[in-house]
Amino acid sequence: MESGDRAENADGCRALLDAIYDAVFVVDGNGRIISANARAEELFGSGSSALVGTVVYPLFALPPGEARRRAGAVADDGGFATVETRCLRRDGSSFQGELAIGRIGDGLLCFLVRDISIRHKAQQDLEHALERMEALGRARMEFVSNASHELRTPLTSMIYAVKNMQRGLAGPIGERAMQYLARLESDCNRLLGTVNDILDLRQIENKTLTLAKRRVAPLLAARDAADSLRIQSDAKNLAIEFGDVVRVDFALADPGKLERVFINIIGNAIKFTPSGGSISISAVPVPTLPGMVAVEVSDTGLGIPKEDIPKVTARYFQVGDQPIGTGLGLAITKELVELHGGKLIVESPVPGTDKGTRVTVALPAVGGPRLLLVAATGSTCAEEVDAAMSARSIAAIRFTSGHAAIRDCIEQMPDIVAVCGDTDDLSAAEFVMRIRNDRRLRHLPLVFFQPDGDAGGAAARLMDAFGIPIVTRSTPEREAVAATLRAMRR
Repeated sequence: MESGDRAENADGCRALLDAIYDAVFVVDGNGRIISANARAEELFGSGSSALVGTVVYPLFALPPGEARRRAGAVADDGGFATVETRCLRRDGSSFQGELAIGRIGDGLLCFLVRDISIRHKAQQDLEHALERMEALGRARMEFVSNASHELRTPLTSMIYAVKNMQRGLAGPIGERAMQYLARLESDCNRLLGTVNDILDLRQIENKTLTLAKRRVAPLLAARDAADSLRIQSDAKNLAIEFGDVVRVDFALADPGKLERVFINIIGNAIKFTPSGGSISISAVPVPTLPGMVAVEVSDTGLGIPKEDIPKVTARYFQVGDQPIGTGLGLAITKELVELHGGKLIVESPVPGTDKGTRVTVALPAVGGPRLLLVAATGSTCAEEVDAAMSARSIAAIRFTSGHAAIRDCIEQMPDIVAVCGDTDDLSAAEFVMRIRNDRRLRHLPLVFFQPDGDAGGAAARLMDAFGIPIVTRSTPEREAVAATLRAMRR
């Protein structure tokens, strides 16, 4: 190549470098700058004569030896090295830059520096804004949590007072007044539920929420939740239907939290189902969720827009333009279900229809409870209870000796004991007294199936004094089973 061509080529390369918006340094193997483009001179506040021949590494506020190490790695292995760093000018000022190091060949390296000061400032501003938002969120949650604590005590007192008035402790109350008290109790419980949701959310955020798990039947928890919302459903003339119970499945769950889950789900169904509609609750196997016990709550409401389904379990999200409630119910429901190792599924419309919403709560399944039936030999009551349980795939262990049953309770600790009258060696009253006076067994759940002819008897009075549920012969079979399983949660 002729000297004129080389000069022309060099001028072309220089023009190309000067046209690059980023600063470019050509550096030899010792880190000395051989060439710098116009942008490098502009960014670093030095002319070409001041930069060429100097070592490039002091221009970057990296840890000692870091820039040299990165450059050496590129020189040996090729590729690129990139890092964000403060870039230092001769006058002592600096700017935030992004440094990229590449190999040119013949022992030369290219240092390319981009000024990212504006982007860096925007990122810092965003981080500060997020920190302020998080601080405001924490302050808001702290305030709401404190307010909720202050509300819970008077609400609990109001509910206690209303219940006492309903029991007649304040004297006879007319039917109309009882209706008002029932509505007041329902509204207080609904508000208390919202307060508990907020407090649960705070504990979930702080990772301090603990679950007191027991063996429970999720379908029964859903039924109890529906019963507690009966006033609201009746006010809208909504029919709440339960599917046939072929068998009862169980999960390990916190009974209070699980009932709260179903109160939120069924409460939503009541809110968004027009008057005259219906809500169905059933326990069904879900083939896509093996090893899980699932309860489905379906309604005939307007349903949820398809685009909103992924959002309905987000905190504070509300469907539609007119807010109803706090927007926390399904969010907390999802978090509580997942804390139990379960899954919450929201579908709309209900599969096979063109409206409504179906919410499925799926929890890891466990085996059935260890149920003891305590009764005298040949007890008709015990046979009926055993048959009712067996029909729902719940196995019961029969004891005709009260002493043997107590020994078994101490050694094995059953989930529930059903007392079906006297045993061969102990009366029902003696058996219960021994259980309640033994510190190892005093919290053991009991249910009393009242034999014929014992209505109002000494045994029934004792059970009532101990707060033990009493099931009579007039109680329907399904309700008798429900009462037994419900006693497990006390």
